[in-house]
Amino acid sequence: RRRMRGITADERAEFRANGFVVLRDLISPERLELLRQGTIRATAERDQQRKERAGEIEQMRRAESRGEVILPGSELHVVEQMYQLWQRFPDLRQHALDPDLAQIIAEVLGARRIRLWFDQVMIKNPGGGPTPFHQDNAYAPFDLSCGGSATLWIPLTSVDESMGSLQYVAGSHRQEVLPPLPLTEVDSIASLLPRQGRELATALCPRLSPGDALLHHGTTVHGAGANTSARPRPAVLTAYFADGARRTSGEAFYPFERDGIGVGRLVN
Repeated sequence: RRRMRGITADERAEFRANGFVVLRDLISPERLELLRQGTIRATAERDQQRKERAGEIEQMRRAESRGEVILPGSELHVVEQMYQLWQRFPDLRQHALDPDLAQIIAEVLGARRIRLWFDQVMIKNPGGGPTPFHQDNAYAPFDLSCGGSATLWIPLTSVDESMGSLQYVAGSHRQEVLPPLPLTEVDSIASLLPRQGRELATALCPRLSPGDALLHHGTTVHGAGANTSARPRPAVLTAYFADGARRTSGEAFYPFERDGIGVGRLVN
């Protein structure tokens, strides 16, 4: 296994100042190919499940069109959002549980130990609309006061503005976690930001090449533009949180149900 490079002091400083950082040439060509193969297998699984569970998926889409936030709490949600793939696909498991990657996350969070929250394959196809601005931590089913969370976003192709580049509100990770909002309005989170938060500049990430990655804090407000290009924008996400969190929500979340973790109990 080829070792992943570590995060530099300058990159750590940028992450802590802005709540996100571009990590150039983090992912090796071999790792990118491994992620692409995992994505191909996950997409094939999703397509098969869509055929078998068309009725349930239609009900879910209707709920989402009403503005209901549907969390990845069951195997059904792997169909639509392709979450928790590390449990079934060795390629994606090798990546999500990479100790070199864990070290990077631990360093930026200042945590002794970190845990995997979820992994996800996300493909924004041509014509895909903008991703509303949001905070990842607003949807966490556990208490993150122990050290927070961070997400690594790895595009599997080059990405430019026409494909829906990620956008961040620099410095917003220092503000409080806002209430979870239905992800249906691009600007719906703006009214909840403190006045100084609304005045922060939104940073459009530069062009990303294969091998580059984006790392952001779970409280950083972020979104993405529409994909107006003719190419899909596939990416692999892995989200992690500092050890010591307790479950705060009784809402169904598959890993908690699988491991019998009740409300108020440590996530272990």
